[in-house]
Amino acid sequence: MPKTVVKEFLVYSFEELSEEAKHKAIDEWIAFVIEVTEYEQGSDNFKKACDMAACMLTPWFLREYVWKYCQEEILEDLATCYFYRDGKFYERAKFFHRSSML
Repeated sequence: MPKTVVKEFLVYSFEELSEEAKHKAIDEWIAFVIEVTEYEQGSDNFKKACDMAACMLTPWFLREYVWKYCQEEILEDLATCYFYRDGKFYERAKFFHRSSML
């Protein structure tokens, strides 16, 4: 007969993370948003970041442009998430629909 096992995990708010873990969380969030966001559905700041990368012919710098133009939105989004100690997201998908960048 199957058994139900409950695991407990320590999760942290963004503010409780170390600086290194915060950087990891920010980088993961930016990569995630870039991967799943269609240009037309992105916020004005997200579109500005995409346009800058295209204008400068530097698509490899898109993450930096997203951080530059969307920093406030990113930090607002991350404030609603929980993380493991190393900055990895705990259930990132459930927070995605509330992102202000979309």
